[in-house]
Amino acid sequence: MTKLKQTKGVLDFIQKYLYNSTNYKFEDGTTQAINVPYPDSGVYENYILHYPDATSVEMLDINIDQLYSEVMVLTDPKIERAYEYILEERDPGNSTTNVLITIGVDDIDISDGSTTNYLHRLQNKYGFRAIAVSIESTSSLFPVTAGPCQCTGRWVYNGDLAIAFEFIKGSDGSNNVVDFITNTLLSNPDSYGLMSDVNGNQASQLTLVPYPESSDYPIYPYGSIRSPADIGNFVDAYSGIQSDSKDPSISSALDYIYSNLKNTSNTRVVLLVGSDGSDVESSTESANKLKNAGYTVITVAQTAAATVFQPLSSGSQFAFHIGDGYDNDIANEIASLLLDISSTCFDDGSSTPSPLLRCSPTEGTTESGPGI
Repeated sequence: MTKLKQTKGVLDFIQKYLYNSTNYKFEDGTTQAINVPYPDSGVYENYILHYPDATSVEMLDINIDQLYSEVMVLTDPKIERAYEYILEERDPGNSTTNVLITIGVDDIDISDGSTTNYLHRLQNKYGFRAIAVSIESTSSLFPVTAGPCQCTGRWVYNGDLAIAFEFIKGSDGSNNVVDFITNTLLSNPDSYGLMSDVNGNQASQLTLVPYPESSDYPIYPYGSIRSPADIGNFVDAYSGIQSDSKDPSISSALDYIYSNLKNTSNTRVVLLVGSDGSDVESSTESANKLKNAGYTVITVAQTAAATVFQPLSSGSQFAFHIGDGYDNDIANEIASLLLDISSTCFDDGSSTPSPLLRCSPTEGTTESGPGI
């Protein structure tokens, strides 16, 4: 928050759209929210609320006006200061669902090292899920390229998704992994925009990366999966060169994604599905390299406990377990998590608005990052 004219557009967006929803229950404390301006968040200490303080939207609106009355003459929007402040000064308590929303102007950048470090610490300590909204400063309707938070069509994941999966010949665990990604992961495809919408945009850019020895496979670019059936087709094609190695070498997939896959979006997610966790410790460095580059890493452990693969993930809320008969539920949880990370309205030609409100930016401006 600065005295630049764009700041007022950001605040208008928060007041007119973000908080303008019947989905919040501030009155009884079910929903708790705080406003944290950046940069130099600490100078607003006397005006930044604690989580239980705001018992109505009106109180949050008044708080925004108070914060703006103290706005400083600054031009360098250091987002990391807000993350640092939340980490050190605003404990969300025992809440099991925590979301941080970053709202900035134009191509807000939360991928630099210091900012990413604070983001990961917030995710690891409090389990925050992260959403970012970028406001276009040149918009004549200032505040929003993000739209009125309602979708005529359906909300879908918006970004790159690399599905790294264990593919070891003769392994029952690998066979179960393949069964999950082929038959269950996209069994409810409504949360994905695999095909182009009426405007020619493909929101969900997916690809497959088998491991071990990922570089031995012809890995296709993001966006190559255009229907759920394509996953099975690619797996069948890969079966002729399936590895005989018993060493899972998870890092071969993570390193391939980091070095060889060209991103199409600022939102970058790796979904790692594996059974053999013997290589987790030696693959941690490769996973951290991806996370430090702005990727969110989600792990899915087949039969093994979620905690086995969790060290590779972006936090405990990004670590899942399958194999106990609840695989469909896990697939739905993953889809919901991806929508929380980044979503966009997929215009399928329907005239029926989705009942779910999401304040989502246009494609290419969403990144996996946090807090207001």
